[in-house]
Amino acid sequence: MSRMFDLLRQAQRDVALLQRSAAATVATNSRNFELLRQVQRDELLFEGTKFPAVAPSELAEPQTGSYHGSESFKLVQRLFLADPALAPRVVVFCAVEQPSEDSRTCAQAAEQLAHHTHGSSVCVIDANLARPSLHAHFDVENQEGLAGALLGTRPVVEFTRSLGRGSLRLMSAGVLASGVDAREVLASVRLTARMSELRASFDYILIDAPPAAPDFVTAHLAALVDGVILIVEPSFTPKQAARHAKDNIEAAGGRVLGVVLHRRALPFGPRTGQCQKSSKPA
Repeated sequence: MSRMFDLLRQAQRDVALLQRSAAATVATNSRNFELLRQVQRDELLFEGTKFPAVAPSELAEPQTGSYHGSESFKLVQRLFLADPALAPRVVVFCAVEQPSEDSRTCAQAAEQLAHHTHGSSVCVIDANLARPSLHAHFDVENQEGLAGALLGTRPVVEFTRSLGRGSLRLMSAGVLASGVDAREVLASVRLTARMSELRASFDYILIDAPPAAPDFVTAHLAALVDGVILIVEPSFTPKQAARHAKDNIEAAGGRVLGVVLHRRALPFGPRTGQCQKSSKPA
């Protein structure tokens, strides 16, 4: 009788183990299926356009409640920290079409980079002279900044300001005088000279630029840096616009390093709360 009881208990344990194993397999398969569906959607967005990719296994596990627990850290890790010897030093961030909160991607990446590269100097620049926003993100005044640096003669570092966050400094967009064309200023040879000064003054430079598709200025700027990160919104950014932006950048001598998927959550009524956005590197 005792032997039968032991056999029954063993059978129950085996069944429980099988159930747990099956549940884990289903959960893994379900997650893999969702990842596959997302990859397929993103590939359709850029069908015929090749961008660098990083396998998920190359990412460190995020740590909740720290700088590691954000998508911007993953972006910085892929772009700057994975292989410091080959990492770009000067990078442009720009949306394909309309600007919105896309400037946050550049700002947050600069904050993460300054935090995780101890001793390295980082400068974040607002090159969107027509619609500046980085000064508002960091809650400071829009001082002379880039506009002043392009029209002035003082050392370029004097047009930046400390943000009180280690070695991170901001060059805001600044304000052009009435009648001065922002496009002409950004496309001038003066920009080339100032970029050389900035390279000599900072270890890393992150630039928030105007949208790439409708603005030739961004393509001109792209030729002066190590690479461009395009910010797109799946299901909202037209494929043709993304391809056109990439072609313009490469035609000007620039290089597209990759894409950040800026996801827009659709509102479903008052019970769902405020619409949220998130950015994920691809």
